[in-house]
Amino acid sequence: MGIDSAFYEPPSEEVLRAYANALPPGFPCVSKVWEQITVKQNPDFLNATRFKDAVLGPYSREFRDHARCFVFEFQAMRGKDLPDPLQWADQLDAFLAELPPDFRYAVELRNPELFTGLHGEVLKRHRVAHVFNSWTEMPTIGDQLAQPWTFTADFTVVRALLKPGRRYADAVKAFEPYDRIQEPQPELRRDLIKAIQEVLRRRIEAFILANNRAEGNAPGTIREVARMWAEEEGLALPRDRG
Repeated sequence: MGIDSAFYEPPSEEVLRAYANALPPGFPCVSKVWEQITVKQNPDFLNATRFKDAVLGPYSREFRDHARCFVFEFQAMRGKDLPDPLQWADQLDAFLAELPPDFRYAVELRNPELFTGLHGEVLKRHRVAHVFNSWTEMPTIGDQLAQPWTFTADFTVVRALLKPGRRYADAVKAFEPYDRIQEPQPELRRDLIKAIQEVLRRRIEAFILANNRAEGNAPGTIREVARMWAEEEGLALPRDRG
């Protein structure tokens, strides 16, 4: 399960306690990190102390049994806000070095300019996962899988968010109210299958999440990808299309 709302405001201890009471023991959750930490224009950008106090503290006390991974979703940076790849690697390295090692972390980029092997070296040094994401300006998940450095930890995160090239607002307008798949994405589905096959080959844990803005209905996307994978593995009969 993904806790996306945590991007806009870190959940309180009361909210996390309610989540924990509603979930089976040990049920894994992937939580976004508060935008105050990951958006360049905010005063606490890459502030590890603020992250530990405002985010990790409540999770540690009320949600540790479910907190499998924290995703730092770094929004696209523009103009003077966009560092060069070396500056970015240095900044990220310093930030990750301050994080407690008893939680798992993953980094999601929205700038293709920062998607470099140097970035990967920093993630690997700190055992932080790269987030494979299907997003407006990023390379496809398949292209990310083709890079030799993108498996940087003993787990990974894959997020099917948008068709590359499509703006978020356009996807919202096209797909609301998200009650059915409206635009199947064959390439995205094939890339998700490739990701599943690769994590199985590597024998690592993976968190694969879908968004309503990918095809119009996230549960439908997951069901279709699961069916495709089962068919390829000979675990299920092909769906009747007659």
